[in-house]
Amino acid sequence: MSIDHAVADFFAAHHATALTTLAWTVTAIGNEITLFVASLALLTVCLARGQRRDALMVAVGMAGSAALTVGIKNVVQRERPGAEYRVPGAGADSSYSFPSGHTMNTMVFVILLVAVLWPYLTPRAARPVAVVTAAATAVSVGVSRLYLGYHWFTDVMAGLLIGAAWAGGLVAWSRSWSITNVPRPERGPAVSRLSGGSAHPEPTDVAEAGSRGEGSS
Repeated sequence: MSIDHAVADFFAAHHATALTTLAWTVTAIGNEITLFVASLALLTVCLARGQRRDALMVAVGMAGSAALTVGIKNVVQRERPGAEYRVPGAGADSSYSFPSGHTMNTMVFVILLVAVLWPYLTPRAARPVAVVTAAATAVSVGVSRLYLGYHWFTDVMAGLLIGAAWAGGLVAWSRSWSITNVPRPERGPAVSRLSGGSAHPEPTDVAEAGSRGEGSS
């Protein structure tokens, strides 16, 4: 028996009402609507903060992930597990199985999210916590897809690995882009303006802010 069928048989034999409810909740993290809204929110925050490079990285990363998912599915054309593996009441999905789109797109998003937040994760002990949390989220979505019976084990593993490779490579590549993260200058408090201070930063302040922004990303 292949590992795909062994894993599918294991989950099919352990379906339970409470676990099924949990699996549907977790799998919703990786659906198209959730990730689209989350990506749009992250992109908006990056633009509002002047993180132009990060905004472009998020846009390219998520669009590329969606394109890769559809492209690979149509090239491999692998059928999904049969109805006997799905939880009771789960409808059929006519799209191809390999790789798991929920898993892959979640992996890409959480890696990009950690990359955007990385300079702001203080103390440094928060960084490994963020990495572990991100990985656990993607793996949890993958497990939910196995439990619900929509994917084979190798579909999920491929989603995790391809997603990590794409997002990790993109983050590394983005560091060489000419576009940079330049934080928007913050206006001083109203009391400083009333005392004669300028509401606009001096050129040197902007330059220093740009240097700090690029160095921290």
